[in-house]
Formats: sequence, structure tokens, C-alpha cells
Amino acid sequence: MEYIKWLEDKYTVNVQKFDNQHKKLIEIINQVFNAKMNNAGKGTILNILNQLNDYTKSHFTNEELLLKENDYPALQTHRNEHALFISKINGFIQDFHTNEISLNDEMLDFLKSWLINHIMQTDKKYGVYLNERSIR
Repeated sequence: MEYIKWLEDKYTVNVQKFDNQHKKLIEIINQVFNAKMNNAGKGTILNILNQLNDYTKSHFTNEELLLKENDYPALQTHRNEHALFISKINGFIQDFHTNEISLNDEMLDFLKSWLINHIMQTDKKYGVYLNERSIR
């Protein structure tokens, strides 16, 4: 079941590498959702959350490197948004691991809304900037 559906015409930033990575992030968030819906064990859910954390860090590093190489003027703001997201994911993982809390709707809602809003409001701006430099 898809918690988030990739909508090409809506979510693309027109940089293929990053569109593919955004699709992968959506896929992992969908795995988190499905694990919750299927009452998966804590170990399974933690593995998926850790995968999300690792992949997110890798994606953010890729974005930030290309933006730095192209003197993107809003890079620091972009980095700050990334840092807040990683901090929030780490907090979710820590709480889930240590406090025996269940995977809740607040966590899923945050993952979905943050990613979609970030793509739509922040990443699309760098997409235009990079496209103007013939990066697609």
C-alpha cells in the first residue's frame, strides 16, 4: 500500500539523480507505513527507520555537494532544513528504541509532510537553479 505516491508532474525537481533519490525516500517511508499497518515487529521497524536515516543522510550529502559546487545561494538554509529533519528522525528512532513506544501516526505524518513540503517548497528552487546551469 502506498502512503505516499510519487507524482512526477508535481514532485519532480528536473534533476534525475535527485528525483530518483526522492522516489527511494518515498519508497522507504512507504515501507515504514506498511510495517505499521502489518503490525511488524519492533526489530523490523527499527531496521526500516535506520535504513531511512542512512539513505536520507546520503541523499542530503549528495544534494549539498552539488549545490556547493554550483554556488547555490540558499545552501545554508537548505543544510539547516536537512539537519532539522535528521535530528527529528534520530529522535523518533531513539524514542521508539528506548521507550517502547509504538510507531505512531505523528511520526508517519511528520515524515510524509516534511518530505513533500521540502521537495515542493525547497528542492524545486534548486531544481530551477541547477537547470539554468544545464544540470538535469
